[in-house]
Amino acid sequence: MRREIEEAIAYKRKIIPITPDKECESIPSGLPASLRKLDGLQITTVYTDHMFEACVEFLVKNRFHIDTEAEHKAEEYNGHEYVDLDLPSGTLWATCNIGASKPEVYGDYYAWGETSTKYTYDIDTYKYANGDYDKLTKYCSMRKFSNKLFKDNLTALQADDDSAVSWGSGWSTPTKEQWDELLNHTTNHWTTQNGVKGRLFTAKNGRTLFLPAAGTRCDSELVNAGSDGYYWSRSLYTDLPSNAWYLYFNLEYCNLSNCGRNYGLSVRLVRQN
Repeated sequence: MRREIEEAIAYKRKIIPITPDKECESIPSGLPASLRKLDGLQITTVYTDHMFEACVEFLVKNRFHIDTEAEHKAEEYNGHEYVDLDLPSGTLWATCNIGASKPEVYGDYYAWGETSTKYTYDIDTYKYANGDYDKLTKYCSMRKFSNKLFKDNLTALQADDDSAVSWGSGWSTPTKEQWDELLNHTTNHWTTQNGVKGRLFTAKNGRTLFLPAAGTRCDSELVNAGSDGYYWSRSLYTDLPSNAWYLYFNLEYCNLSNCGRNYGLSVRLVRQN
């Protein structure tokens, strides 16, 4: 039993102590260090007579719900909720896209390096190109792609060019490495959540992250919504600096790729623990 509790604590599972027929009134004192997280947890009485079913129903519908809501409300920063997937880097992932109020809502779309939405997403309206993929004005690792044969060697979005500015300090678009970490330290599968299709990522601690298949903005159209998901990283694709890294997924596939910076993609933010 001790080892089971230690595993539950390590993987941040929910623990609700129960006392059958009020056999004990509190958590015993003098627990080893590995179990001290139990100190102060409220004990729920479960009677083993004719009241058993009613006690279990109360436990599930009331105690578990109350504890879950309290835990959920505590996990927010600057008014935006996040989930701790217990990743090695300590990265915390926002539960909603920018512009969304729920995990299933598509939210807003941004060109890479732009901090506001717009009607048309093409190279002519892109902020950091002079109307051409070979005339970049910022974030250019190769002179032949620049407007005036320069390179600035900027390989990641600066804070002022990150759409995360709308959420305040502490939030940022994930790097390619943070997306890699998410893929490598969770499992994911295609699913439908509240009627919306997308990918559900499940961590070892049991917590989940849902990304809706929100499609992408191309020119003035929203395409592939409901079948494909496109999520920016803040990392430049240095082999072709007119492109940037992003997470792409559909029913059968989920991995990192790169595309033109002028397209309007979804953004799911992160912060550090």
